[in-house]
Amino acid sequence: MEAAETPFGTVVFPDSISKRRRKATIKALDWCMTIIKGNAFWEVTPERSAGCGKGISRKVGKHTLTVFPLLAAMLDLGYGEADRFHDNHVPVEINGNKVCVISALRRARPLHTDMVASIVQLFCVEKPPLSILPKTLGIVLYPEDFPRPLANRAQAVTREIRNEMFRGFREAAVTMAAAIEYIENEMDGEEWVLLRNRYPWEEMPNVALYIASFLMTPEHSAGDWLWVMDIHQRFDPEAYVSFLLPNLLTHFHTSVVLRALGEYEPPTADEAWYRISPLLDHPNSMVQWQAHQKLAAIEELEDDLVRASFEMVKVSDDVSTYTVTLRKMVAWLSHRIDMDAWIEPLLRCMETYELTPFLQDVRVRGAWFASAASDWIELPLPGLHAGLVACSASNENIDHYALWKPLIERGVSGVLQVSILGRMDLLTEEQAYEFLDMTWTSMWRFVVAKAISVVEADYPNYPNKRKMYEHILQTSPSPRLQKRCSLGLKAMED
Repeated sequence: MEAAETPFGTVVFPDSISKRRRKATIKALDWCMTIIKGNAFWEVTPERSAGCGKGISRKVGKHTLTVFPLLAAMLDLGYGEADRFHDNHVPVEINGNKVCVISALRRARPLHTDMVASIVQLFCVEKPPLSILPKTLGIVLYPEDFPRPLANRAQAVTREIRNEMFRGFREAAVTMAAAIEYIENEMDGEEWVLLRNRYPWEEMPNVALYIASFLMTPEHSAGDWLWVMDIHQRFDPEAYVSFLLPNLLTHFHTSVVLRALGEYEPPTADEAWYRISPLLDHPNSMVQWQAHQKLAAIEELEDDLVRASFEMVKVSDDVSTYTVTLRKMVAWLSHRIDMDAWIEPLLRCMETYELTPFLQDVRVRGAWFASAASDWIELPLPGLHAGLVACSASNENIDHYALWKPLIERGVSGVLQVSILGRMDLLTEEQAYEFLDMTWTSMWRFVVAKAISVVEADYPNYPNKRKMYEHILQTSPSPRLQKRCSLGLKAMED
């Protein structure tokens, strides 16, 4: 399997997925990020649990609406079920609860990532058009506009069947052994999953712990093992933390290892290295990188981790064969030691869509980077240009003015202009004045506001300061910017 970095996390491609489909998936995820850039409503949220990727959230009244682009990509790639979300369903939640949203098209269903992008675009305004809003979202977010229908009879029947099953289990579970016998002999697989996930186990915590112990064998599914973790975490937290979590780091189900890694807090640095460092060689790239990040957070282990990471990186002389984890290790090492000998050939063999996240993470030290970067400036990819600026900012051996001037001159991306304005300390005063001249006439208010802030904070002797204030006063539709410029002119008079 191959993996690629996206704005929302690592996506792992099954070998059966074509290169064209892979590019389409990456493009759809990049599109989600493009939509929310500069939008006042949406924001990227941290990864909720291992493997689900970063979410995109916004407030709608008292509710929080969240979509998960990376989970949508996993569904598109045929994983079947991704973090509780099923095929043909959009990975969307309200207040942390899953909402059923599916495509209205029964044939030629769109990609899950495209459906996520559509929802993000739909909610880029204060209140989307109700006529095209999925009813399942509207009922919760705008109840005054979507009166609830009468309870669905099929749902009522399902609820009664479930309650009947729970009653049968309660009556049978007079002893712990009887509970196990009932599950094994009286329930099929679907009934067990329903009982496992929906039964109020706080009614009989000791029975739950006994069942959990019974399930701790290799033939049980990842879902069973994750439930075992839930039960021990709720009803035996001390043993869960001190015994179960550290021992699950070597588990045979990847999802269990990822969760254990996320929750395990080693008592000492030595214990962390003993338990976690073997996972750097785990066959799953997500486990490898999460283990690396866990160790990287422990300051005392940095020297050991640098040595171990460097040994892994130099195993192969052909950087084109590097996994996504090895590429991340190169980027991580580059902030600690000079890795240009690996970075230069890596950049040459990367696909364009892979460059953006890599450039945002890596540190380059050599003058050769200016030549490589000049080939990317002509590409119509604002995200790549932002990565280029971020990467070059820490490089003391290149001409920042020459590299950034074509980018700020075009004014194609306001976000990019703001990024450059925030790094003006790398330019001479005359060069900074030239860049300022190009930005306070921008069509984007946030760029104009940034230019004013930079002038007032860092360049009080900017020769075109009065001209800037007067131009914005005459042309800007923003009362706030007009007020700032009026005050600026008044201060100059005083």
